[in-house]
Amino acid sequence: MKPILLIGGHGITGRKTAQQLRLRHPHVPLAIAGRNLAAAQAFADELGNAVAYAADICGNVPDLGLPHGEFSAMAVFLMDETGDALRFASDHAIPYVAVTGGAFEMGLQFAIGMHAMDDCSITIASNWFCGGALMAILALCSELSSVEAVTAGIVIDRNDGPSGPATRADFERILGTCTSMPLRSQGIYKWVTGEAGKADYTGTGGRKLEGSPAVSVDAVAIGAATGARDVTVLETWGDSLSWLEERLSSDEIVIEARGTASDGSRVVIRQEVVAPRDTAPITAITIAMLLDGAAGLASGVPLAPGIYTAERALDPAKAAVWMKEAGVRFGPVSVRSA
Repeated sequence: MKPILLIGGHGITGRKTAQQLRLRHPHVPLAIAGRNLAAAQAFADELGNAVAYAADICGNVPDLGLPHGEFSAMAVFLMDETGDALRFASDHAIPYVAVTGGAFEMGLQFAIGMHAMDDCSITIASNWFCGGALMAILALCSELSSVEAVTAGIVIDRNDGPSGPATRADFERILGTCTSMPLRSQGIYKWVTGEAGKADYTGTGGRKLEGSPAVSVDAVAIGAATGARDVTVLETWGDSLSWLEERLSSDEIVIEARGTASDGSRVVIRQEVVAPRDTAPITAITIAMLLDGAAGLASGVPLAPGIYTAERALDPAKAAVWMKEAGVRFGPVSVRSA
């Protein structure tokens, strides 16, 4: 088959995504592209069954400097600020996955995507971990017959996993442009500043943590998918419990959902999800899932042309199974009366 194109594929997240794809689909060829051809070639040689290209998504060269019609799907690991990468996908009918952007930038991505949606699938994964947290949250919420409120806390552990330049540029751009974050309160979607939206929650191992509203669109997506009238997704930058206990860097997600159980009782259910950075990089796992679906690697049927978000491109239950198989640890679900 035609290779899957990873623009920025020799960066930190790109490398981990390529490795996840290779683990799941060892025979699928990959194309590693970036501004640094030598770095791309070195990683392609390391992977095997991979080619390398110099790529420019800044509008300086036609067709990004890439060959025509040579790819079964593509992911872009940096902000497509010119829209040229999406135009390339549209011109050559290549399923496209965008893995960066804040909640406020989705309007731009959708507006540009409207002009390409008849030619290819466009998946905009402007979520924490590109939808990994959202999949875990929606999978847990599916255990309730109705959902009233959801609170999720995400601990981002940066102790031994430094961010690459694309990730740093993302957060500098997002935090420098928009200081308000979305949540849902009493059925109303709101934008609140980090200070106003700060809240305490119980993290892994019973730790008391403080979080700020997430920069992502997850709170809106959860409200729309579940009908919950109160939704808060908090982010905490600090030490994971794994780091404190074992010096192993991990990203953590703690989820609490209040609603009605199948027997009619009102309950609160809780689950802790831990993704060891070295062995189970949750962002890379999720991007690999999105590319698998976009190219139709497992199903044999590529994603139909149109615009998708992570929760429309992936099935939460199946995504949770894949994450578990990849090493993400889903703790037991606890239940208490509401």
